Amino acid sequence: VFYADAQTLATIRDIQSMHPIPCDFVTFDDWSDFLIVARDIRPDDNMIIVMSRKDRISYNPNMPRIPEYLDKYFRDTGFIIVFPAQSGINHNDTIDLTNPAAMESLLTLDDIGKTVARLFKRK
Repeated sequence: VFYADAQTLATIRDIQSMHPIPCDFVTFDDWSDFLIVARDIRPDDNMIIVMSRKDRISYNPNMPRIPEYLDKYFRDTGFIIVFPAQSGINHNDTIDLTNPAAMESLLTLDDIGKTVARLFKRK
């Protein structure tokens, strides 16, 4: 299940169409209400949270609270926090997911996903 804002979900859907996997997409754009995700998490789930560094294009002021929330409310849930490289992206008020630097980060994340999937497929 991918939780993201509508623009990010559109980009993820494009990538997913090239590498189809069964998945769901949930519009989520209120980082101040991150705990709403808890209602859908099962004990055997693993969350991968893609964060951003302060003053970068995809940064949200509520992101610094995420590690605290994970420690407090998701102790029994596996999670990975990812800070992808965002070099070459200038700060502005809108996120341009067509920017090659942003797409490169998303494709790198896709490669990470493939690696994790291969690890789970091994017997």
